[in-house]
Amino acid sequence: MYSKIEEKFASSIKKLNDSLKFENEIKDYILLLVAILATRSPEHRENWRKFQEKISKKTLSILLSKKNIWHDHLELLKNDGVKVDESFSYDKMKEFHKKGNYRIDLPNAEYISIEIEMALSVLPYLYERKWRLIQTDDKIGTFVTSDNPMILAWKNYEDVIRSAWYAPGHGMDETIIYFPISKYLSLYGEFNGLEGVFCGNEKAVASWNTMKILYTYKQVYTSKNSFKYIDRIGNVCSGELLFDHFLKDSNG
Repeated sequence: MYSKIEEKFASSIKKLNDSLKFENEIKDYILLLVAILATRSPEHRENWRKFQEKISKKTLSILLSKKNIWHDHLELLKNDGVKVDESFSYDKMKEFHKKGNYRIDLPNAEYISIEIEMALSVLPYLYERKWRLIQTDDKIGTFVTSDNPMILAWKNYEDVIRSAWYAPGHGMDETIIYFPISKYLSLYGEFNGLEGVFCGNEKAVASWNTMKILYTYKQVYTSKNSFKYIDRIGNVCSGELLFDHFLKDSNG
């Protein structure tokens, strides 16, 4: 389902890189991409799967509570045209369910349907934001991205501390969105902010890269390891040192 619009996403990103004009169809497709990435993640899918599994297992417990309830349910399934394996008896099914050594998965189409519905609910808030295009170059330092490229975060440090209690929402005023377009271009969106094309300085680019690294799931992607980031004491560092700093921090 997503493959039908992936070409439009790729084309819009290329056009934005070339023109630096975030408007009309380019804006429409890129904001749709941001909305989809905001709602599509392995964590979101697994949380939804676990929720559905919990409901399904509780429902199955009720259906297996009595033999007549189970058999009545099977008859309903048959009447609806569902093929039922008669060799799997009530006692076998009850024992199987009692052990709990099974997992309930969902069709990929169901995940996609949910994600699109959620993305469409996020989209209006993206249009309400003011968007800045932030440029950089090799001298200043390139942007990195990750397996979690769309970042929604609190704008102010006090709100970052507060986020330990609750996460930012797409409709909340004091929030920002980072989204990398390429190694030389990123989108920065906030309510009541500035619009236009701006050149990022070294510390700003390093800060945005640090944010992307902190929000990653498992992998950070970069075109070269000389990108800039901020270490724990506020210094701008080269990406070549990131792994060593990570090991040092991990070991206390």
